[in-house]
Amino acid sequence: MTRCAVALVVLFAFFLSACGGGDTDRRRNDDENACVPSCQEGFSCVAGACYVRVQPEDCGEGEEFDPTYRVCLVPSCEDTVQNGGEEGVDCGGPCDQSCEDEPVEPTCDDGVQNGDEEGEDCGGSCEQVCEDDPVEPTCEDEIQNGGEEGVDCGGPCEEACAAPTCEDEIQNGGEEGVDCGGPCEEACVIPATCGDGQVDGDEQCDHGGTVVLACAYGEMSCQVCNAQCEEVAGQVTGYCGDDVVQSDAGEACDHGGSPETECEDGEMSCQVCNAQCELIDIEVEPGCGDGVVQGGEECDHGGSPETSCAYGEMSCRVCNAQCQEVAGQVTGYCGDGVMQPAHEACDGGDLAGATCTSVGAAAGELSCDASCELDQSACLDIAIAELSSGFAHTCVRTTDGEVYCWGRNDDGRLGDGTTIYKTQPTLVPGLSNVTKISAGGYHTCAIQQGGTLVCWGGNLSGQLGNGTVADAMVPTPVLWSGTPPVVTTVSAGSTHTCAIVSGGQAYCWGSDEFGKLGSGGAAPSNSPLTLPTPVSGLADATQIHAGRYHSCARRQLSGRYVCWGRNSYGELGDADYFGSSSTSPRQVDDADYISGFLSGPYVAAGDRYSCARGTFGTIYCWGSPAYGQLGDSTTSSTSRPNEVFGGPGSADYLSVGERHVCAVGSGTVYCWGSGQYGRLGLGDTDNYFEPFALTMPSAIDVQVGGMHTCARLTDGGVMCWGRNSHGQLGDGTLVDRTTPVRVQF
Repeated sequence: MTRCAVALVVLFAFFLSACGGGDTDRRRNDDENACVPSCQEGFSCVAGACYVRVQPEDCGEGEEFDPTYRVCLVPSCEDTVQNGGEEGVDCGGPCDQSCEDEPVEPTCDDGVQNGDEEGEDCGGSCEQVCEDDPVEPTCEDEIQNGGEEGVDCGGPCEEACAAPTCEDEIQNGGEEGVDCGGPCEEACVIPATCGDGQVDGDEQCDHGGTVVLACAYGEMSCQVCNAQCEEVAGQVTGYCGDDVVQSDAGEACDHGGSPETECEDGEMSCQVCNAQCELIDIEVEPGCGDGVVQGGEECDHGGSPETSCAYGEMSCRVCNAQCQEVAGQVTGYCGDGVMQPAHEACDGGDLAGATCTSVGAAAGELSCDASCELDQSACLDIAIAELSSGFAHTCVRTTDGEVYCWGRNDDGRLGDGTTIYKTQPTLVPGLSNVTKISAGGYHTCAIQQGGTLVCWGGNLSGQLGNGTVADAMVPTPVLWSGTPPVVTTVSAGSTHTCAIVSGGQAYCWGSDEFGKLGSGGAAPSNSPLTLPTPVSGLADATQIHAGRYHSCARRQLSGRYVCWGRNSYGELGDADYFGSSSTSPRQVDDADYISGFLSGPYVAAGDRYSCARGTFGTIYCWGSPAYGQLGDSTTSSTSRPNEVFGGPGSADYLSVGERHVCAVGSGTVYCWGSGQYGRLGLGDTDNYFEPFALTMPSAIDVQVGGMHTCARLTDGGVMCWGRNSHGQLGDGTLVDRTTPVRVQF
């Protein structure tokens, strides 16, 4: 019968079900000590029970590996196996019966040399005498026998055996006594009685003259008697599972410790190496998972049931674990809003952290297109530092000091040397190192590094300040009486321009209608002033703004706001001049009585009204409320600054146009006043009498033009809305927009 071992963890559950091959009942025949029917492959029958075979290292504490059956057993005189300290073959009797009392008679076919047998037990039938057919010694069996000298070399018969040495623990060559296994210079010390077959004196064992150094086949470890009659660990020479095929021991294959029991996927029959290192044939029963559609199967997955659809499939049919076709789970596709790195660069709003700057652009907004690829169309190759809106054109200054403009250009206000309208940003050539820009009604101005001021565009009223009334298609220097001063800020109005030079003196030039140049004369000049003219009594200005028919500024010493020009609607903030005009700056009324108004950082002049941003970000407006631009539901014109109702609690930025106002607070844009052409960006053309927030990305600042508005975004881009008759929105079209659209740089 074949032999194997049983693991500690494999208890009676294994051998109770295994005997008889599964569903057949196991029955014990005590007389024959056999399983009926016999055990299936991979099991051994011991004492009438089937045990699964394992390796010696699987035996637990108190168990002993039996190499005959290759199972782990607790030594006992009743298990019919010679183990423990038993002498002779286990008799299989009760524990109170001594095995020696009724020993099993040794036979010549039990594979063990015992009784009066000579040589090795031949393992033949009982009718065959071992001596009749002994195994012939050879020079290839690695045993010193026959007429061999030295240790058997294990080679072919024609090959001479390796020369004997005094270190091989075998007495050979010209050695005296038994080889001690030491160096050649060391004398062997061998007990005098060693080799006589009797354990005497200090001997642990006595080999009787035949030194056996190797364990028997199948043993993972053993104790042997060496040439000095000492018990030492024997050399393990081979066993089933060592990954080496020992054909002389009867192995047809060797599984290396992992017996194969199944065919590979798709194979209906195969040969495998079982636990006894025997090649056996296996037939695979047809069934779900064999890759063949049969029986009641709708499909066959071949061992790998599918549960989900492939990427991109919105629906599919898959083969489940029962070989039935069912609807698969949709796990991912472009447009599900979840970025799948294996297939997508982005999905919807999920950009996996990518930005315009991370893909090499200077600024702008990165998005995801319909194919789940990154859309860089809104990314910018330039970084915007400043934005300014005119009546029908818009300009920006980059961080590199360049200027781009777009929109109306019949008077050259875009500065590109042509009169062609541009619906997208166009570089102003020959202009560099710009630190400040301002887009007015029909012209544009810029301050270059060092304080040099240049202007270009319409000049019918002398607003370019170059001593003429001729339009300029390209940037032209402003001319000054005497040495040109260092200009610190500039504001381009409708038909006039104002600036502040180093030290605080304010200058204006161009049309002087209603006295908006602030020259201090008895009456406004009927002719344009084509060169910068000092604003009367305003030598401490820190901020200035040129509107349509009036101008305003902030004084440095007092922090007060002053305005000059037309006052028909109270836009100068001085009740004494209501309905009139002034050629000299007038202090805005009630500044001492409005909390947070005094020393505010910004004042701006619109068409018929003015607004200011107070110290704490509160917004105040005064003048005509005709379109709701005062932001407090006022219906009558007033010269008294009134706080704008609602909107940002603290405005970070404020800008006014002809008839509407916008502000930025904590990144949100608010607008109010005239909604004509959609200039408020609220989705309609209605007028709003108080601030309303726009739905758009976070903004840094906002710039109100004549009938359109633009905002600089925190992502580096620019959005515009309102009238687009001349391309002033910069989106490549001439279509008016009631909500913000991105400028196409």
